[in-house]
Amino acid sequence: MSLIFAFVLIITLLAQQNDAQTTSFDATAYALQNRCAWLPCGASGFPSSQLGYAIDCCALEVPLNYANPDRTITISMARLSPQQATNETNTLFMLSGGPGGSGWNLFYNALGSIPSSLGM
Repeated sequence: MSLIFAFVLIITLLAQQNDAQTTSFDATAYALQNRCAWLPCGASGFPSSQLGYAIDCCALEVPLNYANPDRTITISMARLSPQQATNETNTLFMLSGGPGGSGWNLFYNALGSIPSSLGM
């Protein structure tokens, strides 16, 4: 029994030592300094006006790994806003696309069931 206790104690100490080596990253400060510059997309073939939405796009540089913030990647985002002003300020984020998948098709299919009057 004491052998098991000693083994668990050693594993616990090693795990704590490993945690001490991790680095912290202030994601809030990074986000405040690196904001999206939203511009009209001009997405051809996407019937946003028929659905009551305007589409803006942004390319944002983000850390590939927050423990090593000097290495970055660029992610592309699209924002859909109602063409008519509403009192609602709802936001819907969708992570889409991928191997063989189109992010625009997912947006189109989802928006068909969300009226623009909801403010999304």
